Amino acid sequence: MSEIQSGRPVAKPVAEDIPVEKAWKEGRRVYVRAARYSKLEEEMETKGTWDGEVGANWIGTSKLDSVLPAIRADLERLRAEMVADTGRASGTTAEPVPRTDVATELFDSVQRRTEDLATSLERIASTIRLDARQIGADLPVSKVIGDVVSAITDGIGNLGPTLSGLINDAARLDVERAETLRASAEGASARQVEDVD
Repeated sequence: MSEIQSGRPVAKPVAEDIPVEKAWKEGRRVYVRAARYSKLEEEMETKGTWDGEVGANWIGTSKLDSVLPAIRADLERLRAEMVADTGRASGTTAEPVPRTDVATELFDSVQRRTEDLATSLERIASTIRLDARQIGADLPVSKVIGDVVSAITDGIGNLGPTLSGLINDAARLDVERAETLRASAEGASARQVEDVD
């Protein structure tokens, strides 16, 4: 039995790795928001029904398993676009990192911490959206706003260690990469001297 808030069931996550603003359950419906002209939108138009009031397509909960892979693929596409956009905006290009054991370990750690950061930010956004929906309910607005502020504060507090670790690992990775490139350049210079002799 689902809780009812202002005439609508409360939005619940469809999976732990999928943000509520992307897909959520309300009673026996699963709502999915998709970017215009995306593969996910195509699939949802085929399998689902548009709800203009909510601004998303919905399917019955029995069809959820059939669209989860498409939702996850769409999230992965969005993350890849964000990474590419960040690189373009900063003027950097994605050069391969020399793969010493230390560099590989640090690179993997940076990737994990970046994914943790994205997940934490998505959870904060999901909580804010869920609480914002409750403003129209019978709850006092001050309580809902207090919950939103609390979610943001808790979320930001939890980001500190992730950001600190990310910065430290990235700095260590830069040092390791510079040392590897220097050693590689010295090796090339030594080979050129041997070729001349």
